[in-house]
This record gives sequence, structure tokens and C-alpha cells, in this order.
Amino acid sequence: MAEHTFVVTGVGMYTPVGARAPATCAALRAGISRVRPWPHFSFGDEPVNVGAVAADGRDASWCEKAVPITRGPIYEALWQAGLYSYDWHGRRVGLYFSTPPRRRTGVLPEFYSDFGAYLGDLWDELAGNDQIYRVEHAHVGGAVALAAACEALATGELDAAVVAGFESALDSPYLDELLAQGRLHTADRSGGIIPGEGAAAFVLETAAGARGRQAAALAQVVAVALEQEAAGWSPSLPSQAGALSRALQTALAVPPGASEYRRLMVDHTGERWRVREWALAEPRALGGLPLGWQLWHPVDCVGDLGAAFVPFAVAWAATEFTRRDAEPGGTIVGAMNDAGERAVLTLMPR
Repeated sequence: MAEHTFVVTGVGMYTPVGARAPATCAALRAGISRVRPWPHFSFGDEPVNVGAVAADGRDASWCEKAVPITRGPIYEALWQAGLYSYDWHGRRVGLYFSTPPRRRTGVLPEFYSDFGAYLGDLWDELAGNDQIYRVEHAHVGGAVALAAACEALATGELDAAVVAGFESALDSPYLDELLAQGRLHTADRSGGIIPGEGAAAFVLETAAGARGRQAAALAQVVAVALEQEAAGWSPSLPSQAGALSRALQTALAVPPGASEYRRLMVDHTGERWRVREWALAEPRALGGLPLGWQLWHPVDCVGDLGAAFVPFAVAWAATEFTRRDAEPGGTIVGAMNDAGERAVLTLMPR
């Protein structure tokens, strides 16, 4: 990423605490939670607590809800970036979309095929092309999508990219699977996943491209680091946090360095292994952060956002940077998935 500077010029969100990015961020700042009992699934006659978007609430696989819920955030991000109508801006804009895996329990092939068709129709309407890149890497998917978008912008393949993500764990067959694995948060199992649902998107451009069309930059993407745990790792095994520590060290070695970052956003889900791994990585990789740095984890407010987490975190950080009373310093975003992939990205205000 040394040859180009990449900036965020628009953001959008649809979460349990807000239908737009400003409302969502204000709710998160205030500590408002919309994690509530979900009537479609229970354990021992007690409903499971989830974060569901207000406008949907359907018990269905993620691929049946992805396009309706993600449409709004993509529109919002393009509008803020000034790229709403492709027929007058004439730029090549690609979509990098992070989703849960198609092999997830409850996803039927015909539903996934319909999802692809609806997504294609949406992007043809918004951008007039079929440049859609789907990424199925769970929590780190947004970071993988971001790295691919940076490459396309650097080589001139695209003029701008929308990086979006969607998650919905609110599907009874999938919740049954989590429950059987002992991974679902219930009344008698506090260390478990708090299922969530939501979408987020942001527009990514080179700084030169944004200046050329006089678009305001909300944040700068400083570094993206991707690492992999050794084969055989699983959430049930003790972790030495090797991959996560390496990703943090790599990202924070890029100027301006660790001392300029004051916030860390992490994709806690409610499972204890994630907390333990971050506790191991902190003394190894975060010792250079200034005193008083803050740890932000939205799971208590919106549930586990899974494949939408990284786009959500970038949109959250960029929105916070634009506040008049915003604290100085940058933001670190960290994400992990069950396959051992680890991602860290760093953002600074513009």
C-alpha cells in the first residue's frame, strides 16, 4: 500500500440500533443495546437473546435477507461519497461483498442462487456493471475484501470500490447447530455467541482520485495485515495468539506507528476464546499504544456482526473521526474467524 494512499469517502450502516450510520454511531456512543429475546428460537422454554434489525426479524437463512438489508447501507455510502448515480459520474465502481459462507447450515442452493441474482440486479442499478467480488471469510471477510479493493484501485482496474458486509445468524437451523456445539449464549452458558444481524458499507478510493473529484475524505486506511494460525487450530484448542500478534505488529510497524492509535475495535462475539486470545496478544503487540487507549466491542449493543464486522468497524471509525469533539488519534480494527485467519487494519483521521 506504500505507492498509494487509500481513503474512505462514504459510509453506510443498518444495525439493530440504527437504520443509518449517524444513528447507529450515536447509539453505540451512548451504550444503547438492542439485544433482545428472539421469539423464533428458544432453549429450555427461554428465548435466545439476539441483535435483530427492526425492519426484518425473519427466521430465514442469511442469503434470503442479505440484499434487502444491505441495499440501504450501500445507497447511503454512495450518496455520502457523491457517487450515487453512475450515469453522470461515469466512473468504474466495483462491489466487494463480505458474506457468511454459502455452506452454512440452512442455506439452500436455490436461495443462494437467488441472492446472487438479486445482488447483480442491485449493482447493475447502482453502478451499471457486474463487477461484484464476493468474499466468504466470516469475520475477516471485510479485511480480505478491503485488501482486494486496494489492489484493484492501485492497478487502475477501478476508480472506486464499495466494500460491504452482511451478517444474519437468525436462522433456526444454524442456531440449532451452534446450540449443539455448545457455542450459543444461553441462560446457563454465559460464554457463547450472541447472534446478530446487520449490514455496513464504505466507499474506498485513492486519495488522488478523491481530490480529483473534490470528495471529502473521512478516514485514511494506513495498513491491512492478514495472518493465518497454524493448521489444526480450532476455537476449542488453547491459543498462543501467534497469528494475531504478528498481524498487529505488522500493521503497527507502518508509520505513524503504535503511539498514534487510541482505540481498538474488536469482533468479540461472546465466546471466551476470543477474549483470551486478545489478552495474550496485548502485551506482545500493543505495548506501544499511549496510556488511556480504549477498547471498543459492539457485541453488547448489536450482537455478533460476523461477516459485516470489518465494514461496520471502518464505517464506525470514519464517522467518529468526523465529529467536532472527536478525540485525536487513530483506530485499530481486529478480526478473527474459526478457520484461524486473523486480520488487523489501521485507520487515521484525515
